[in-house]
Amino acid sequence: MGGPRTLPISSGRLRLAVGSPDRPLLGRAVCGTIQQFWLIASLILGPPLGAIGATIRRPGPAGLLASLVVPIGASLSMILLPPPDSTAGHVLTWTVWCTAAIFSALVVVRGTRQNLVHSPSETTSTRPSTT
Repeated sequence: MGGPRTLPISSGRLRLAVGSPDRPLLGRAVCGTIQQFWLIASLILGPPLGAIGATIRRPGPAGLLASLVVPIGASLSMILLPPPDSTAGHVLTWTVWCTAAIFSALVVVRGTRQNLVHSPSETTSTRPSTT
């Protein structure tokens, strides 16, 4: 007989722990404008970024450009949404830019080496067959 009483107590504790949009937890709304912004951004940018990510392993310029999306995006993020103006913010900005530059250079070197290895002149033979 204790079953019906446990459900309201459990849901009440859950509501107290999590909060609700009409009853904010600790003076803050649970679903704010920042969460809504990132939800909309992920719904809009998720499918195109997934399609770009699927082309990373392709040989040639398509794979090379797809591999550069992440470092370019990280650099743009530091420009469009910079961290706070502090010592830690400056260190973070320089770390992201240097990492993106190094990664981009490695991707370009790898891409040009793969293009040289897989060049069409090496795969086709000009000698007549002996059969």
